[in-house]
Amino acid sequence: MRIPARLLARRRPVDGRGTRWLRSRPWAVAEVPPAVHDVPTMLSIDERRLLYVLARDYVRGDGAIIDAGCFLGGSTIALAAGVAENKRPRRTRPIETYDLFELDLAYKLAYPTLVEGIDVGESMRPRFEELLGPLLGHVNVHEGDICREPWTGDPIEVLFIDICKTWEINDHVTREFFPALIPGRSVVIQQDLIHEWLPFLTITMGLLADSFELLDVAAPCSAVYLLTRSIPAEAIPTRLNDLPPERKVELFDRGCALFTGDDRAVIECARVVLLVNIGHLAEATAHLAAIVAAHPGSERVQFIGREMGRWVAALSEQLPT
Repeated sequence: MRIPARLLARRRPVDGRGTRWLRSRPWAVAEVPPAVHDVPTMLSIDERRLLYVLARDYVRGDGAIIDAGCFLGGSTIALAAGVAENKRPRRTRPIETYDLFELDLAYKLAYPTLVEGIDVGESMRPRFEELLGPLLGHVNVHEGDICREPWTGDPIEVLFIDICKTWEINDHVTREFFPALIPGRSVVIQQDLIHEWLPFLTITMGLLADSFELLDVAAPCSAVYLLTRSIPAEAIPTRLNDLPPERKVELFDRGCALFTGDDRAVIECARVVLLVNIGHLAEATAHLAAIVAAHPGSERVQFIGREMGRWVAALSEQLPT
């Protein structure tokens, strides 16, 4: 029996942009509009290019776009600019953007130029809206503690995560959003995974490794994954930090194993935080020293080593003699 062409057409992905297209890393060489290039942000141009291209060329309306943690709007502008140029008729729903929008002292000290004119404790929402301009029409803003924001359960097509700065927030984001991901379609960007202070991200991706394929690294910090199998809610612990120490290490090993070079070295620095978390300070000190010694030519690893070395030394001084 011959299948009518109109039915075959319905079965094909729009533009054919599916997993093969994702694996070709088309964002690596893409150009971005001035609004995406010039926005004041902590995200690199590679990370913004990734978000822009996904929203412009990949998203087809199968689910929501989640922008979890936007600061002044670097990720939001990249996604919204892509959505504005997306020609698919089904791409109609707004980007769901989450942030506390309250300036923390640590960010004021670390990024004074970005937040010039905003005092500690003040809202960054006005600056965010000013920077978004007309692109704000593509965004539904959720201001406040994301842990008070349950997800609707609707499917999610792109999940950008830059808000999981604590174990508790990571628990909430994983529990609420991951079961809504679409197998074979959803892209997850863990923006802080290639980072030295947040081992729970690597543990999370190790826990769920059978459901994800690592697609790319958008320098310097973003790990890009494709969901390959659905994630049932019961597969996600209520509190990741309650897992036994040996299980945390095992899952960290699994999440870290896919990375190489300096990316792997930076993630191994996050193991130092994990070892401190489970009470192995001496092992953490030795591990950090080994990483630094093994990467003498890496400016990033050497910088992290100095910063973490001071932190570990301060912890050692607090121990009773």
